[in-house]
Amino acid sequence: MRHNFAMTIPTQFPHTRLRRLRRDDFTRRLVRENALSVNDLIYPVFVLDGQNQRQQVASMPGVERLSLDLLLPVAEECVKLGIPVMALFPVIDTALKTPDGREAMNPEEVTKLNWPLGDRLDAKPATLSGGEKQRVAIARMLMQRPAIILADEPDASLDPQSGEEVMRLLSDLARQDGLTLLFISHRMEHTLEFSDHILGLQKGLIVMDVPTASTDAVQLRRFFEE
Repeated sequence: MRHNFAMTIPTQFPHTRLRRLRRDDFTRRLVRENALSVNDLIYPVFVLDGQNQRQQVASMPGVERLSLDLLLPVAEECVKLGIPVMALFPVIDTALKTPDGREAMNPEEVTKLNWPLGDRLDAKPATLSGGEKQRVAIARMLMQRPAIILADEPDASLDPQSGEEVMRLLSDLARQDGLTLLFISHRMEHTLEFSDHILGLQKGLIVMDVPTASTDAVQLRRFFEE
C-alpha cells in the first residue's frame, strides 16, 4: 500500500524569517545598525617604573608590562595601524593597593601640586569642579614619577581661569622636577606662555616647527586660521 504525506511549511513570522537583506554585501551594509572600525579602538598599555623593564602578564598571554622608555615602538605601531588612542595603566605596587585607591591621593605627592586640598580629600568625584578633577588627574600621574608628561588638551572644558591654573601647574612641575612636558592645546595664549618649542600639525603632518621665542601671536593666529 502506498501512502502520500503532504507537508505544510509555515510561511509567516516567526516560523519563517527571511534573510533577503542579508544575502548581499550592499544590503547588509545598508541596514546594519552597528559598525566597528579601527577608529573605535583603544590600545591599553601597562606601564612600569624604571628603565628597560619588560614583564609578561601571566593572565593575558602576549601582553606585557613596559617601562616608559619602551613605549615609543608601541605608539609607532598604533599610528601605523590607525588606532587613535593609547590608554596608559600604571602598575601600582600590590602593597599600596586599597579598595578606596588611597595611594592616588598620597599626601607626599599631592603636596607637590601647591593646592590646598583640605576637606576636599574626602569629597566624592561628582562634587569636584573641572579644575579640581584635572588636579586630581595630575596627582595620579605624579604617583608614577614620570620622566615625560604627555598632556592632551589639559585645559579643555575648563573656564579661562581654571585652564590657566592647570597649565601653570603643569609647567611649574615640569621645570621644578626637570620633566619633559609635551602638551596639546588649541588655546593660542597657552601655547605661547607655557611652551619652549611649538610644533604645528595639519592633516597629520608637521607644518610648523619653531622655538616659541621666535614666533608671536600674529603668526600663530595665521596658522590656527588656515
